[in-house]
Amino acid sequence: MWPHAACVCLSAILLVGAPVAVAASATGSASGVRLAREIAVATARVPAVSFVRRGYTWASAVEGQASFVRDTVGEGPAVGEAPATEHALAALQDGRIVWWRDAITEAPCTAPGVCARIPFVLVGDSTGVFFAFGSITKHTCYGRFTGAAPLAVNGQQWVAYGTFRQPVTSGATTRLTSTFPWAVRGVARVATEIDSVSARSHLVVSSRDTVTAPRGHAGSPLAWTTHYTYPATAPAAPTINACQ
Repeated sequence: MWPHAACVCLSAILLVGAPVAVAASATGSASGVRLAREIAVATARVPAVSFVRRGYTWASAVEGQASFVRDTVGEGPAVGEAPATEHALAALQDGRIVWWRDAITEAPCTAPGVCARIPFVLVGDSTGVFFAFGSITKHTCYGRFTGAAPLAVNGQQWVAYGTFRQPVTSGATTRLTSTFPWAVRGVARVATEIDSVSARSHLVVSSRDTVTAPRGHAGSPLAWTTHYTYPATAPAAPTINACQ
C-alpha cells in the first residue's frame, strides 16, 4: 500500500484518518504477499514517483492578515472544506523519499454567492516542510510548516502492509486487492485497496481505496482514486523562497 497521511493544517495540526496499525506486515495469499514485496523492490529502483489523487483530500484556504490552510485527508470533509485534487511528486532513493511536493487545488465553486478557493503547495525536504499559496509554477513565498505532513522525507514510499488476496492478471495488468485497518474520527474502519500493477515492471499504475464503516456503526463509505507515473529522472528540489 502507498502510505497515507492524515490532516494537515497550517494554523493547527491534527493527525487523523491514518491507518490504525503502524508496523508494516503482510498476510493473506502467498502470491499476493509476494507481489506486494515485488512492488516494494520495483519502487526502490525508480528515481521518482508522481501521482494525481482525487477524493482523498478536502481543503480550505484563506490568504490575508489571518491566513490559514486546512487540509483534511482520508476521512471525509469537515465544515467549510471542499473536495480537492492533489498533484504530488516525490524524489526517491532506494524507495525512500528524498524530497516531495504536493499541489492541492480545491474544486470550483458551484453555489451562488461569494466563494474564494485558493490553491496551495506543500514542500518537504531535509530542512523541513514549507507551504505557499498558489501553484507549483507561480506561488507566494514559503512559510515554515510544522506538524503532520502528507509525506515524510526518508519515509518508505511503498509498504507491503495489509491482508492480500490472490492477484488476478489480465493482459499487461495485474489486480492486487488488500485490506487494512483505517481510523475515521476515532472510529476503526476497514479500508480496501485495489491496485492495478504493471505485470512487466511490477509498478503500481493506479489504485482505488474504499473505507467502510464497521458493522453496527453509521457512516458513509469513503473512496478515492490515485493514478501514478514514474519520471525517468528525479527533478531538482524546489528552491524555498522563504517569506521575510
